[in-house]
Amino acid sequence: MSVLSQGIASPDLERQLDLLKHYPEIAEAHFRPAMDQAATILEGAIRPNIPVLSGTALAAFGAKVSGKGLTIAAKVGWGTARSDRDAWYMNVVEYGAKPHEINARKGGRLIFTGLDGTVVSVPKVDHPGFPARQLMKRGLETSKAGIDAVMAAANEAAVRDLAVP
Repeated sequence: MSVLSQGIASPDLERQLDLLKHYPEIAEAHFRPAMDQAATILEGAIRPNIPVLSGTALAAFGAKVSGKGLTIAAKVGWGTARSDRDAWYMNVVEYGAKPHEINARKGGRLIFTGLDGTVVSVPKVDHPGFPARQLMKRGLETSKAGIDAVMAAANEAAVRDLAVP
């Protein structure tokens, strides 16, 4: 998503973007390191709040910056780490779950092992649900000022490099 599609528009900004299209090395020199730093800031704000039971969510969490020039993008979340572990459930942890029934597949049974080693086999369970943890949202809220400062500094450096003496 570009800054223009977010509702930020001005002739100066449009001119800067047009110039950066002709000088992608300037965008690369300033915005790539800034995106790396911004992704690290956001990752650092979220990672300590990830619940750990098996370690799957923590292992699958990470940050990645890709693209070049004006197409540089950062992704922070699950599926970005170098892990073959799938933390599909983190979307549910982020947004919460309403109370619901969980049924075994095709007439099978759900098998649970208690902490004391007791095994229980049932055809269905009633899940009580749980509130949203909002790890990503809270992480962005707490790191936004730092990310904005990093990106503003990159923008100022790019403007200085684009200035005609």
